[in-house]
This record gives sequence, C-alpha cells and structure tokens, in this order.
Amino acid sequence: MSGWFCPLGLASLAVIASVGTALAQAPDIAAMCKDRKPCALVKASPAGADAQGRALTVIELNLGKKNPDNASGDERFDCNPYRREFWLRIAGIAAPRRILALCNDGYGASGVGEDDIKIGPNRLIHSQHGGSAWRWNNGRTIQLSPMRVLAEESCSFHNVNIGYSFMRWDWQRLAGERRWFPQACRDNDPRAEEGKRPDWCDAAKATHRHALIPRFDGALLAGAEAHLGSCASAFDESGQRGFVIFGKPRVGGAEFRVLMVSATDLVVTVTDRAFATGGASWLDDDHIELWLGQNHADLSCSETELKLAQWAIGLDGKVHHGAGDRAAPPEVVARHGRTIGGRQQVTLRVRLPPLGDRDYLRALTVVFSKSEGGKQARLTATSPIKRGDDTTLSGIYKIDPKAARCAVRNGQLDLIETGRAAILGE
Repeated sequence: MSGWFCPLGLASLAVIASVGTALAQAPDIAAMCKDRKPCALVKASPAGADAQGRALTVIELNLGKKNPDNASGDERFDCNPYRREFWLRIAGIAAPRRILALCNDGYGASGVGEDDIKIGPNRLIHSQHGGSAWRWNNGRTIQLSPMRVLAEESCSFHNVNIGYSFMRWDWQRLAGERRWFPQACRDNDPRAEEGKRPDWCDAAKATHRHALIPRFDGALLAGAEAHLGSCASAFDESGQRGFVIFGKPRVGGAEFRVLMVSATDLVVTVTDRAFATGGASWLDDDHIELWLGQNHADLSCSETELKLAQWAIGLDGKVHHGAGDRAAPPEVVARHGRTIGGRQQVTLRVRLPPLGDRDYLRALTVVFSKSEGGKQARLTATSPIKRGDDTTLSGIYKIDPKAARCAVRNGQLDLIETGRAAILGE
C-alpha cells in the first residue's frame, strides 16, 4: 500500500529540517500545552514562509499515551506511539494555531492504524490508514498560511477481495474524480487469479473512472437566479476537463458547469459562442442529457435498486425522454440566460426524482450535446458513459458545509472561501 497518497502537484514534496536542528530552537510550548500534562516538545520543523514572507514553524507535541476517548482503560486502545498535536507558529504572531490532533488507537478493529506527516514550504501532508476487514486510506494536503485544505485523497478496499475505490478532490477547483475496480462478487472470478489482480488503490489500473458531481446543499437557495461560476465543477469540449465521448475534441468551444444544491436540485450552466437551435428534432439542437442510475463505486455486491434512465433537456427547458426508465422524469424548475463576454450562457435548475433514504444510491452523468450543421457533432460528459451500463455513471461528492463558502457576485455563484480550516476539526 505504500505510495498510495500522491497529493495534487506535491508528489516531490520533501521533509525539511532534522530533529536535532528543531530541538535546538527550543520553542516556548507553554501556550500550546496550557495545564495539560504530560506535554513535551517532539520537534519544531521549519516550513518555509507564507505569501507575506513570514517564517512558518510546525511544532509537534507529545501528550502521552492515554486516549481521552478510551473509557475502558484497556491500554490496547491508547494512543500509539503517543497522543500527537501539530501546531503552527507564524513569525511575528504571538498566538500559535493547532493544525491536527491525532490519537492512533489502531483506527479500527484490525489495529493497522498509521499516521504519516510530511512538512514542506507552507505545506503539511497528512496520510492516515486504518479499518477492519474493510480498510481505508485518507490523505490531506494542507496549506499552513492562510490555513486551508488544498486537496484530499482516499481509498477503500476489502482486505480479502480485489475491489477498491480511489478518490481525489481538489478544493481549489471544486472538482474531483473517482477511479475504481469492481469487487469479485462470485466465486472463481478470473480477475482474482494470482498474477492478475492489481494492487489495492492502484489508480492507474482501475477499470472505471468518472468525474465527481459536487453537491453543496444550500449553496444556491430556491428562487435565486444565478449562473454557475467558480462554485461548481467545470467541463469543456477540449477533453482536458471531462470526457469527449462522441466527435472530435474542440479547444475553445463550449463549457458547462454542474452543481447539486440539494438532494434533488441540480444546476447546469452552459456557455458557448452561439447555441444551435431550430433543428428537425431536439437531437439536432444543443441540449444537455442526464443519465440517472445507481452508484456502484461503493463496491457493493447487492442487487441494483435504481433503474437506468436517460433524459434530454433542451436549452429552452423542454424535457425529452431518451432511453431507459420513463417513470420519474426530471423537472426544469428555472431557466435563465444572458450574454457575457460575447458568449451566450444558459442556466437550468433541474429537480431530480427524490430517493428519500436511498439518496446515497444516486449516480448521475451530465452530458452536453453540441450540434453543427444541423447534426449532433460532439458529446462532452462527466463520465465515459456507455448506454445501458450504470457502472459508467458519475458519482456525487457531498461537500461539508463548513468546508467552503459561495456567494452570488455579478450574477454568478462563485467560491468565496474553500478548503476552510474548519474541516480540520478545530
């Protein structure tokens, strides 16, 4: 499993400063320890400087082995090797700030818990492992000043099966992807034969991949009119963001942004130099397509509960059935358009069929269909969708409301703050 965590753009980040050098600095830890005992300095690691040129230092404390959440008194569930805290000290600022508080109590029934910390210029990378029969790996890349999470990665797998699900999320772009390898759900699965099975969490050998659809509840309230800006995931016809599944990629072409703002409300904004309309059928006009079905990236071997359905929505807001289940069509509850920067823009707010307590099962792929010369010329999608195969649908990533702030500015919904320190557990 080593090497699973490769932070976005930070794969070569090196640990700086030796323990000996750090201890020689002997920082004052009284404000961090307060009245807690034991509380001892482990090391103080230089971490470069922030944008204002202020020197940064990461201080690690040892608070002893006792686990404050271990009511049983069983030493097996105390902190290994000790209860750890990491604090940030910024030169010229008196009050230090806590970054992480860790207690490795095994992190699950298997007792395989592990924390790894790497420190570099204005960065701290934390990777963590744990679980029982189901194992997991999590990692975060943290900018120290101003403190925020830049990127996250995670992987889950069963320790006797071949399946795994690997996720990356970039807080700066509000975008991410999932790559996964299905479990063996029957005996004698040839993929599980010796020499054929991939290493768990090997993103390069995953057989399925898709972009994630962000869900940020309440980011755009009902009745509010706004186009999607940076508070959404963006896709375009170049093939660099998203998947061109039909036709040739086009640089400088159309862009679409997607964001779920509740369990059922999906907002899509499409931008292009001009939109094709007036075709012989809706298929020949520019339109979006929604593929709805069941999420399989959770590696369940359970039977499928949700029927696959394809719906097309014209940029005029009219809904057309495409393929699959007809029982629960989406509803366009709002449409508005504008011209900006010489380009046309249309935003649709679409209400999806409610799933109630099965909401976690939902998978969704959004497609933009571009027409040229009166015919469908290009399909750009959030996943490499294949007709009739719901394992090719995009998953949904639910955003912690403490992790970001969005607001309407100049008629569009933009990120105001992202990867906020609140999600570090302060």
